Amino acid sequence: MGCTWLDLMKRIGWLSLLKMLLLTIIICFCILRFIHLAADVPVGTTWSSEIYGDEGLYTRNATAKLITNKWLLPFESNPIVVMPIFQFIEYIFLKSMGINLISARLPGVLFFMITLIFLYLIFRRFINGVLSLGVLVLISCNYLLFVYSRLALNENLMLLLSVAAIYLGTVYNKYFIHAVITPVVVFLAVLCKISGLSVWLPVLFLVLYENDGFNITSAKLRSIALSLLIFVALCFSYMAFVIKPYHDYGRYYLAIVPIFPESMHGVSSVIYAVYKIFRNGYLICHGIYSIGYIAGIISMIAIVFIKGIKHKRLLGAFALWIVIYVFAGGIGGGYNPPRYYVLTVIPLISIMGFFIVYLWSLRSKYAQVLKVASVLIVLGYISFNAGKISAFIVHPEWSFYTMANDISNTVKSKQRPGVILTDIVDTYSLASGMLVLNLETGTEDKKLKFDRYQPHFLITLGPVSDNPWNFQYIKEYGSIELLKTYDVFENYHNGKPVHFYQIEPHSDINY
Repeated sequence: MGCTWLDLMKRIGWLSLLKMLLLTIIICFCILRFIHLAADVPVGTTWSSEIYGDEGLYTRNATAKLITNKWLLPFESNPIVVMPIFQFIEYIFLKSMGINLISARLPGVLFFMITLIFLYLIFRRFINGVLSLGVLVLISCNYLLFVYSRLALNENLMLLLSVAAIYLGTVYNKYFIHAVITPVVVFLAVLCKISGLSVWLPVLFLVLYENDGFNITSAKLRSIALSLLIFVALCFSYMAFVIKPYHDYGRYYLAIVPIFPESMHGVSSVIYAVYKIFRNGYLICHGIYSIGYIAGIISMIAIVFIKGIKHKRLLGAFALWIVIYVFAGGIGGGYNPPRYYVLTVIPLISIMGFFIVYLWSLRSKYAQVLKVASVLIVLGYISFNAGKISAFIVHPEWSFYTMANDISNTVKSKQRPGVILTDIVDTYSLASGMLVLNLETGTEDKKLKFDRYQPHFLITLGPVSDNPWNFQYIKEYGSIELLKTYDVFENYHNGKPVHFYQIEPHSDINY
């Protein structure tokens, strides 16, 4: 591809050896993801409470099906109504391997590995095999991707399907069948997470743009129109046959999906949310954890102004994907935990990798300085991320796993039904196989939930009295006794330990 050092290595037979070395590195970083899969999320990954609850919330209906033999829980919010694809896959793994953290988190690792395959197929259309593998090394060793690919989160499947849609966009012009497959893939991504919609514009950009500029033809427009028509038809069909009849079961999760009016808070909230993203430094501090993220941003800006840079079709699509995704993250309000932006890591690293490839194709003597700088950046990036991954593998923490085992043993010793209320620690359900109900979601009349499920235990983040509204409902239902407290994840969500209570329903309770 114009790189003389590659030609030289090919002539002396080292190119195949380099490919094998790069592939080995990628495989090693994939294998590391399977080690200590049930261990704690590393401290400092996020400021959010997501690590206590999101895995449990987004596998809630899969576990409910296994525990109660029913997909939907009455008087509870059921994410499967809005986000069903991930739940069905989780159900298969939990059914075959049992309800535990390892079987729940295993799909995320597999999704990441398949994502790498699609990325390789994409890169190979623009650069040669050895350079494609080089960029994949940068992606596979990323610490943030390592952490989140090991969790039972919708984002991992959404990312895989989004990358698959990008791949289809690169071959869209050659095979008309892709005009039919692409909207189905994007639709499935949306059924994992509504932010999967962000991949549509990059796909359309890939279809309409060629390396020399936009090339809009009637054939392309017909294909795009067909794709959008199929996508819209799928969305409206799903809303008519699933959302509408099961709206009451969706509740909280329907409210946070931007296509529903109750979740929109006006232009001002969008502007504030985007401002908050940058103010809190998510895109740098919670991105790649190193200069690699900053280098990716610089590279993204560079592709706009450098006329001679190749592969602008792909790089422009990746840059557009980042911008649309980040903006979409601000639509729903001000929560925006760092995991929302894990998706941006892959396109940014890809842009950085392609930009470095461009630097090495330059013949100018002044380019030598930039080449040396790029080597130092890559080595520093790999060393930093690989070091953090190694440190975690060597010294994992097990605070959540230990807490879950202790709570489970206590519940069994109390000889009470294993139905547990929580305000945020929903992931306990995956570590115990018990039915966990969330006080913050579902029906506003919590008495209905108490009456239906008659819980005997309560897990809260911080004392239950910190939430007077929930505390009042619980006191009306029964008396509570604090059994234990636990220091979990070093209490890095507002410094609150987990509190474990026993509830004894009032004998005269009558709803």
